[in-house]
Amino acid sequence: AMAKDPGEALRDPIAGPLSHEWIGRYAETVAQIAALFHDDVAYFELFNEPDDWHGSNRNWVHPEWFALMLQEVHNRVRSDPAIRHIKLISGPLQGLDINGNAGADYLRRTYQAGRRLFGWGQMGVPFPFDGVGYHLYIAQNPAQIEAEIDAQYRHYMEGVRRVIREEEGVDKPVYLSEFGWQSSVTGDARQADCMRVGAECVVKDP
Repeated sequence: AMAKDPGEALRDPIAGPLSHEWIGRYAETVAQIAALFHDDVAYFELFNEPDDWHGSNRNWVHPEWFALMLQEVHNRVRSDPAIRHIKLISGPLQGLDINGNAGADYLRRTYQAGRRLFGWGQMGVPFPFDGVGYHLYIAQNPAQIEAEIDAQYRHYMEGVRRVIREEEGVDKPVYLSEFGWQSSVTGDARQADCMRVGAECVVKDP
């Protein structure tokens, strides 16, 4: 939705004022989109995979900047009576075979930054998102499809939920906006089986 992405500007911790020109424009753009579609769309998921390395050796968006992004969007949306009712979902984090559920650690660091910089959860200050977005690509070439996918699903999802509970003291929804398997790895038939088992894990997950 933005004319340009933030480039390399958000990789390092915040070293100056608690503001950033790109993030300010991003928050305004989110509000403009919500104003157009809030009658038809109830849930708005924010910046995609901020914890991705994006061609480098560290997160594209440092957790401190991600906390600022969530705060700025929250402030902009909640101050507008026409759109304040929408649900804001954190930018989806990565739960991958190759990263050992690093998304859960990134989420914890985001919470810690939010507490330190903005007082999240203190003196009545709200957490600025209604749920956590998550992308799940686990057990990508399982020898035992049902057992491995079920075990990995529970392990990864519980890792994210544990962070939410420990940081907020309550449960909060996890929005699984991507998950799947590559047919180039599994073959078409096993891909279908993996999708069936994965979907069953989601359906039975309260």
